[in-house]
Amino acid sequence: MGTVKKIVILHGWAYEHTKWVPFVNELIKKNFDIRLLDIPGLTAPLSGVWTLDNYVHWLHQNLQSEKNPVILLGH
Repeated sequence: MGTVKKIVILHGWAYEHTKWVPFVNELIKKNFDIRLLDIPGLTAPLSGVWTLDNYVHWLHQNLQSEKNPVILLGH
């Protein structure tokens, strides 16, 4: 059995994760460790308006908690 690979998913400009569930389930069957991020203003609450820089900083903070390299999957 090989090393479990971590995939961090940015779901795109949607307000729910529903469409990702079948894909995520298939990846889990293939022994991937999946983290589907809740994006502020979309699937997570957000007070105020964010710029692109705010989102870059938010993503950087989320990825810093990972101890090993991850595969980042997004749109």
